[in-house]
Amino acid sequence: MKKVLGLIFVLFAYVNLGAMNHKPIDLIIATRNEGSSSGKLKKIIDNGINPNCRDDKGNTPLHWSVAFNHLDKAEILIKHGANIISCNEAGDTPLHWVARSKNEDSFKFLIKKLIQPFHNMHIPYMYQDDPIRRCLHVKNNSGESVLDICKKKGILHWIPEIPKEVMRNLD
Repeated sequence: MKKVLGLIFVLFAYVNLGAMNHKPIDLIIATRNEGSSSGKLKKIIDNGINPNCRDDKGNTPLHWSVAFNHLDKAEILIKHGANIISCNEAGDTPLHWVARSKNEDSFKFLIKKLIQPFHNMHIPYMYQDDPIRRCLHVKNNSGESVLDICKKKGILHWIPEIPKEVMRNLD
């Protein structure tokens, strides 16, 4: 009986400690994997994994969650401090990725998340001084900005928040 109880205790300890022993790759896999729940993602973050961790190419969990259109997971990552304008080794932000793949839902989600602080603080939207401008104009290692990609892909209209006079100057 003691051996059985000892074995049960060891298994219990292994399962519970294993759940707390997450690695950054676990978070990246959870953001990419359609079978992973948002609850699992939150649990990994709550167990101390940084939502801005990176894979071997410098991609963050946010890069992967929006690339796979897992916006519920992207929401959790952002609420836990994921950097929306983080660049990978190629200089791409998550917005570069979703513009290049013409992923409209993820693109609009990220734009909304960039603008949201202005709306929440009731600050007038000023295109010249905000993170959207910086994010849209930042160039990756190939010299491409998000705006360049949007122009090439014919999706500039996905950015309705940019004033019309600025849009005219982009042509």
